[in-house]
Amino acid sequence: MMAERLAKGAAILMAAGVVSKLLGAFYRIPLSRIIEAEGMGLYEMAYPIYSLLLIMAVSGVPIAVSKLVSEQIAQGKEKERLRVFAVSLVFLFITGSFFSGLMYFLAEPISYGFLGDYRVIYSLRAISPAILIVSLMAAFRGYFQGLRIMSATAISQVTEQFVRVITMLALAYVLVERGIAYGAAGATFGAVTGGLSGLIIMLLLIPLYGVGPGLLNFFKAILSTLNLVRSVPLVIRLLSIAIPVSLGALVMPVMQTLDAMIIPQRLQVAGFSPSEATHLYGYLSGMALRLVSLPTTLSLALGYSLVPALAESTALKKFDLVRSQLGKAIRLTFIFSIPSSVGLFVMAERLTLLLFGYEGAGDPLRFLAAGTIFLSFQQVSASALQGTGYPVLPVKNLCYGALVNLVINYYLTAIPQIGIIGGAIGTCTGFLVASIFNFKDIKGKIGLSNTQLGLIRKPLLSAVAMGAIITYFQPILDNLAPNFSVGTVMGMALGAVSYGIILITCGGISTDDLESIPKIGPGIAGFIKKIGLGS
Repeated sequence: MMAERLAKGAAILMAAGVVSKLLGAFYRIPLSRIIEAEGMGLYEMAYPIYSLLLIMAVSGVPIAVSKLVSEQIAQGKEKERLRVFAVSLVFLFITGSFFSGLMYFLAEPISYGFLGDYRVIYSLRAISPAILIVSLMAAFRGYFQGLRIMSATAISQVTEQFVRVITMLALAYVLVERGIAYGAAGATFGAVTGGLSGLIIMLLLIPLYGVGPGLLNFFKAILSTLNLVRSVPLVIRLLSIAIPVSLGALVMPVMQTLDAMIIPQRLQVAGFSPSEATHLYGYLSGMALRLVSLPTTLSLALGYSLVPALAESTALKKFDLVRSQLGKAIRLTFIFSIPSSVGLFVMAERLTLLLFGYEGAGDPLRFLAAGTIFLSFQQVSASALQGTGYPVLPVKNLCYGALVNLVINYYLTAIPQIGIIGGAIGTCTGFLVASIFNFKDIKGKIGLSNTQLGLIRKPLLSAVAMGAIITYFQPILDNLAPNFSVGTVMGMALGAVSYGIILITCGGISTDDLESIPKIGPGIAGFIKKIGLGS
């Protein structure tokens, strides 16, 4: 039953994540054509700063709320869940307001002195209100996830992304006539409108899902947080969980911020002009990295579902169930991330040309492709360690990876023959290092059986076979297709179908696995059994 709830929660979040990622991939196609690669470079310089301050504002509170609410429900403390949420909401309002104002007023020195491009100031100021809005929304999402109502997060997430995409494209189109910097600023403002719509949805869902004892008592719970004596112990408990998570989450935007500083400047050392360096950085961060992060939708969804699930199992001292839940999550991670990595490698130039209109972005994408596997495993393993009471370990491990990334980026991107490929190699290697250390800690602290450790073999063999099939048949499909775009989509479809058939045939995924997928799973499993492929 627990495994089914984990799979259902992950499936709901994954579906929402897929829609959001597809919208994210969609907007980058027209956006890259509206503000061009140089505008994408400005956009990508502003976003890591925003992400950094947002994480400092949120401080890992949503995961802490999810964990505490889940623990209290497991122990029968139903009334305490509202108080946890109320304290987190007030806390995030204070921190969100502070960092939102900080970003606005520090936009000028950050642009001139830190990033070395004064044009980023417009994007930084445009996106600054989103920190407060998204901070408040994060409290609601953590509360709903702790209650295992993943559909609330899914609805909010899709709404947020949809509104964000519409407004950012519209503003970028209108403002780009005033200059590339204004177009990029219009695009970043989409985070404000998107976050506001997601927050409104969360407010509407509170009474709709009936998760509180009515609005009157809900507001009474919030007012109770003004009692300093009663609130301080809960804030301390929240922060004891949230701070390590926050430090881990900070590593990624810090890494991206350092990349935004180092890579363009080191490319100039290699002989590229400032405009060319920004253009190439747009290839890496605005295009290749976005495609690599697209398949990690599942690992993020699994991570969000794992934290409350493992926290509940750990609180009840059901350690065999903890290992079972973790094994299932790792299994699903490999099944989806390995073929995604192979597909990105084999079709790198075709995908970047199809989606962004820039074939040159395929070079860094090919070197980043393996990072899909490492990043996916890093996300799931970090959530596992957080949910079982070891939140500091993934922080330490990600820092090791970030350090390796920094060193490789600094040296390789300044070599003219390597250039932007050095940034791709550094990023991929950083994810690999973090994954290796996470794996070591999971094996030592939680324990994995030899069977679970061998989960990578069948997906890997199936994915390699898939890559060979795509490589062989793609020229044939190009001759049959009316144009390049249709031929590329046909190649992707062929790869997905062939991988699924090979994986099922060799026993890499069972009908029991398929049946655990909500709604569509039983139907697929029944069809597989009918044609004699299932096990």
